[in-house]
Amino acid sequence: METDLFKELYDANPHSVQLLEGLGVSYFKLAGVQKELGEMPAAREYFQEWRRIITTLAQNFPDIPKYRGWLQAEL
Repeated sequence: METDLFKELYDANPHSVQLLEGLGVSYFKLAGVQKELGEMPAAREYFQEWRRIITTLAQNFPDIPKYRGWLQAEL
């Protein structure tokens, strides 16, 4: 699963912003898939992980507009 790979890579290099962003995007995509499948509890879990990661990125990199924009995403 893509998320497992990103998580493993990020855990090996926790200072990589690109890997953290990739992990967040994976969670967002998984949330969307779970929502389409009608699995709202799983969708919410993935979305909460997405939100946690993107909030961290937006706080640590306030000059990158896409992170602020992504905070507006909803499930």
